[in-house]
Amino acid sequence: MWQTLTSISMTVWLLMATGLIAAGVLIYILSVLLPRLRHGREGERKVQHLLESIKNNANIPFHDLLLPTAGGHTTQIDHLLISTRGIFVIETKSHYGVIKGNAQSKYWKQIAANYTHDFYNPLMQNASHVRHLRNLLRQIPAEWFISIIVFTDAESLNISTQCDGKTLLLSDLSTELKRYPRIIERRQLAGIAATIRKADIRNPLARIKHVMHARRTARQSKNK
Repeated sequence: MWQTLTSISMTVWLLMATGLIAAGVLIYILSVLLPRLRHGREGERKVQHLLESIKNNANIPFHDLLLPTAGGHTTQIDHLLISTRGIFVIETKSHYGVIKGNAQSKYWKQIAANYTHDFYNPLMQNASHVRHLRNLLRQIPAEWFISIIVFTDAESLNISTQCDGKTLLLSDLSTELKRYPRIIERRQLAGIAATIRKADIRNPLARIKHVMHARRTARQSKNK
């Protein structure tokens, strides 16, 4: 009898503990992750609105692409502009305040009031996107690919050196896109765009798997 009561008591405690853990996870998701995701999505919508405003047969924009990689995983690209001026691979960041870093540093710093935050170098992040995209578009010359990091809410950028891409504020994006000479013929754009559409993965489960893999990789990288 006593053993039975003890077993029931332990089961109840385990259920309560499991419930508390689940509640804690839910609170964390609702109070921390969802606001971050909403803020990030708002920044992406700003860039999307700008790119859609110039959409024509010389500028074909894509948003939130999930493309396969040669290693059997996936890579997520915020925005891609197939243009007569080049293939613009655009990574959006919604960090506010002052952004400090350089092209060679693994982590950059966000400084805002009494808040500081280190985040992975977006130039390195986007260089990986470009590399996977080039692997998909094998016939496209390397010089056609242009990496751009757009900070939609930052006060200012203090990036000491830049290579393998440009880092700029949202207000400068339109001018940046126009400064490149026309190097691709319009008749070539449709074929490139068709390849992108065919490769884009829209399966929701694949996207969840991508997010989980990306977070796991980020944790492992930070612990090294």
